Amino acid sequence: MKNRTISFLIALLLAVMLLPTATFAKGGVIRAAQATGTQGETVSVSIRLEGNPGLVALQLRVSYDGSALTLVEVADGGVLAGKNHGKNLAKNPYTLDWNDDTAEENNTGDGVIVTLRFAIAEDAAAGSYPIAVSVKECWNADMEAVALGAESGSVTVASSARIVSMTRISGEAAAVISCADASASVYCAAYDSEGRMLNVSSQGVRAGENSYTFQIGSAARLRVFVLKNGVPLCASLGM
Repeated sequence: MKNRTISFLIALLLAVMLLPTATFAKGGVIRAAQATGTQGETVSVSIRLEGNPGLVALQLRVSYDGSALTLVEVADGGVLAGKNHGKNLAKNPYTLDWNDDTAEENNTGDGVIVTLRFAIAEDAAAGSYPIAVSVKECWNADMEAVALGAESGSVTVASSARIVSMTRISGEAAAVISCADASASVYCAAYDSEGRMLNVSSQGVRAGENSYTFQIGSAARLRVFVLKNGVPLCASLGM
């Protein structure tokens, strides 16, 4: 019984070793760029192919934070033939596809293969949002799978407001704020020496760099915030 079991295991091992295996060709890298914008703006993220070893078919998946970003445009770079990108821009992950099924030779071109345009939500919080890119499949003219690397990009949502300076004199606080968005508001919160909030006052933003004055009485501490639709654009460290 023991010998029969060993014979079976050896036969199984030989069968696995003789199974046909996929052939992989060495590949280059898919690299997504980084972009920066503010709430309400539209930014471009290019995707490059570098070190192309030769291919005829490529499919990529692109995923992102749909609460902060909306894909609004896909502009093919013309480097690869046979484009057949997803028709539904709202689908996330989004599929990018090239399939030159009539090609007799590999495409070895490098460069920007596609540019994606993202609209930044009006209420997007400041921060970095990944544009994750993965290779679903890639083949060359010899029907060999090509192992491409992938590097994700990002969209950084920068604050559209900045507190330039803060001063306080005899019951008043003055903050110089630079803000391009006139739909935002400036808030000043006053606290006592034990950290209890005394009051909060607000003013509408005037576009550009301007000074804002608040009555704070005998408050021991204060903080100034710039908010838009409840989303903080910037805040002071306190004084």
